[in-house]
Amino acid sequence: MAGSFKKDISLLLNQLIRKTSNILQHFNDYIIYCEKEKITQSEKSIIFIYKQLNVTINFMIEIKDSLECKRFNSINFIKIESEIRVVMQSIASIQLYLSWRSPLYSQSMIPQFFNLYDQESKKVLYERWQHKEIERIETQLLKTFNISDENLSCTVVISGMAAFSLIDLFLTRNVLKPGDSIIVSKYTYFESREQLESIKWINIIYSSGYDHKDLLK
Repeated sequence: MAGSFKKDISLLLNQLIRKTSNILQHFNDYIIYCEKEKITQSEKSIIFIYKQLNVTINFMIEIKDSLECKRFNSINFIKIESEIRVVMQSIASIQLYLSWRSPLYSQSMIPQFFNLYDQESKKVLYERWQHKEIERIETQLLKTFNISDENLSCTVVISGMAAFSLIDLFLTRNVLKPGDSIIVSKYTYFESREQLESIKWINIIYSSGYDHKDLLK
């Protein structure tokens, strides 16, 4: 059993060491990118992260060395299990340090990203849109309403501000035309409803109930 445990821990440590090395490379790419694009960085933050990376790597090397100890016993098993947890938490925290907000949110002065690939994405990098869970709800609604036309789509928002933006910056400018009708459900947020009502050139139809069937009439 001890031999099996040592083998499993050794494999896990090798994986963690490789992962930490990749993070270090990723971090170096991040710094080079910021310098190239003249994006402000915090030198103290960078030094702090480098120190934690080095401490974490050295800690893993110490754990690996202790696995090779001839006097390895059950007490060491317990210690190493605790040490592995600390290492994994340290690696997870390092990955979050420089990516605590979505890539294009509040970056006028200080970068809040870490994954450089996000900067090249053509998608909206704000979590209220194109989030996997929101996409799942949109797909589910299309099925509920039995909508399969490729020219039709469903957009779900999760805040009042997002709803205002959808109406003002997209629907009224790119979709709706004078005389078009909009069905408003009873549970529509009152400020969004009032915003729609203020647009005099569209016809608003109020649903008779809360069920989705009331919207399909």
